[in-house]
Amino acid sequence: MKMELPIEIINEIISQSGGSCETLNSWFQLSTYFQEYVKRETCIVLIQDGPEKVANCDIPKGFHPILDNLAHYYLVTDNIDGDELSLFLEDYKNIIIIIHTTRNYSDPLNSALGFIVRICYQGAKLSVIYNTSVNYLSRLYFREFIHSRKRVRLCELYIIGNSLIGEESMCDICMLFERTYLQNIDTIFSLEIQDEDHEIFATSLATIKELNSISSKKDLSQILINCPSLLSIDSCNFPCRFAGESYKLAKCENITLEFFNNDVRYPVIDGTEVTNSLTLEPSLRSNNVEFKNLEFPNVKSLTLRLKDSMSRSVRLIDCNFKKVEILNIGSSIISWDDIINSFMDLNSLSINIINNEQYLWLQKCPFKLKFVNITSQEKEFAYYPLPVYNNQLRLSFETISFDLINPWRCYLFNKISLDNIKVIDTAIVNISNELVNRTLSKNDKVLKKYGLVDDQSQIVLTLSTIKCLKVFKKNSGDIRRIYAGHGHVNTLNTKTLNNPNASQFRVLIARDTLVAPYTMLIDQELSENTNIKSDLASELFFGNQCHGRTSSSVTPKEDVKTNIIIRGHTPENIVMNDETFCCSNIIWNLDHSRQVQALQVLVDPIPFLPGIDNTENKIKLLVELCQNILDKKNSTIFADFNYLKFQIVIDFAFSGTAILPDFKNILVSTLERELLATNQNLAVLINCQNNFQLNSVLLLF
Repeated sequence: MKMELPIEIINEIISQSGGSCETLNSWFQLSTYFQEYVKRETCIVLIQDGPEKVANCDIPKGFHPILDNLAHYYLVTDNIDGDELSLFLEDYKNIIIIIHTTRNYSDPLNSALGFIVRICYQGAKLSVIYNTSVNYLSRLYFREFIHSRKRVRLCELYIIGNSLIGEESMCDICMLFERTYLQNIDTIFSLEIQDEDHEIFATSLATIKELNSISSKKDLSQILINCPSLLSIDSCNFPCRFAGESYKLAKCENITLEFFNNDVRYPVIDGTEVTNSLTLEPSLRSNNVEFKNLEFPNVKSLTLRLKDSMSRSVRLIDCNFKKVEILNIGSSIISWDDIINSFMDLNSLSINIINNEQYLWLQKCPFKLKFVNITSQEKEFAYYPLPVYNNQLRLSFETISFDLINPWRCYLFNKISLDNIKVIDTAIVNISNELVNRTLSKNDKVLKKYGLVDDQSQIVLTLSTIKCLKVFKKNSGDIRRIYAGHGHVNTLNTKTLNNPNASQFRVLIARDTLVAPYTMLIDQELSENTNIKSDLASELFFGNQCHGRTSSSVTPKEDVKTNIIIRGHTPENIVMNDETFCCSNIIWNLDHSRQVQALQVLVDPIPFLPGIDNTENKIKLLVELCQNILDKKNSTIFADFNYLKFQIVIDFAFSGTAILPDFKNILVSTLERELLATNQNLAVLINCQNNFQLNSVLLLF
């Protein structure tokens, strides 16, 4: 039996479905009658923001039939005729706004959108297709939409980015519309969820920098269910819900939960679908932090990030981190019982040591750690108490890493890494330019007092018995190569441990009116804590001035770089980057009774190559780079360096840069020819590991 609906009911169904561009498109293709009805109800406003015409922009797939046949109004944001636009819009209930912008923030576009939403039909349904060639969207564009939500229905927002520019997206998205669609966007700067019933569809979205959920009635896993490629949520408030209830987080690899407050009772946080790393960050005013009911059975890395530089105790109560192997606690302390009761099985630890309590805590570690990264505060001028280390206690790690950026860290290296290490396979020492380029004459009496410098005001690092020493001089904080490890000398596969990142105060115009007022995070001065004694570090960093006295007896030397003396036991293998190898301020004074089995120099060729336009010049540069290293090897600095085998490693593989076969073949043959011409007894090897039968240049592709 065939049933026919009255035409009035069909018209009402079409009218109610006007909130979906896709549904309107489907009605439009059924018959001539439906086409005419959709044409009477729906119009398009084309907005050109910038020199490039709207005709060149992308629109969602399958929308051309409807968009090509509806009434259009063409608008250039730099020249708007308000009366003409008002006259055009007055008869339409469904408005589709198509925007093409080549600009970042645009005042004319902001004004145009605000004008449209103010003059449109009462009860109109609005959809927006926003096409950006610069991957930028400001929430300010929709400020008037927020104020007009009772007048109009905000149906759909399509955001179409430019996948060709290769730049990180700066889109701030507020989920005002019932449905939000992202295309060609893999990163968004912020996402604000104002209505839990609104949906977002983003199949390629990988990273959300900041996420703010106004409502917590609906789990984040449900809100982001249509974002299957999501990898990281870099900032998200701790979810609030009645204590005892459960809140399920979205499926992703990495998430950061911020602004934890001890005075708030949180639900059980279900992070079973978070698979790699969790970062926890308490609020600035939180003391005696207690994290409770955190269910993250699949994360492998846990980081505690404190907003100040104080050392404090942190509790983990009724938590499940059974797959956590990497722990980064910053300057905090977690009782070993809490760590064990949270089911962790640690093999890597990163800690900011600023007092003796942390050192004693480290002594009691019940785990056999493979990798330990010991740091101190990044700030140059900070107070540290003088730890009274008990040299009878012995630490045991496979790999230990230090970033040496100031004398305090050198002190930690000598006292912790050397006096108290029982068994160590690999020591990684990252020497920064900040340390090498500083002048120590102002404080050298204090430095001598604690054995940090010799009679020539040279910083002294003393090695204990280790198998492999890796020394890297670096120009910046990028030490990814160091932690990634190179198995060609030492096959230990260490994992990356990132130091806590400093909180950033971001100022974006898109945050002006649609989010809560700015919160500025101010680091608390440790000097306010009168219980902290700081004999060593205060003198290291302030001289006598930290006690209110000035000293005129010492005049700082100008433009004198600091020498760093590396002395002590000779390691079996030594690995350096090319900058360390060629640095005249790093002086080797090892025990020559033992021979270094292998001396390896790592070269990252990628920074040298982008500015060179042809293969011949690139190869010439790499050959010169090898020749410079070989010349340095024969200089007076390494004349008495007792090593068995020497190897230069040029690593193309690490950067992931594709190398053409022709370039590879020419490079190998050119290197062989040039090395033979200079009487250097070096073989050229390709992708070989642990091959020290020959002195060689090893190429990794």
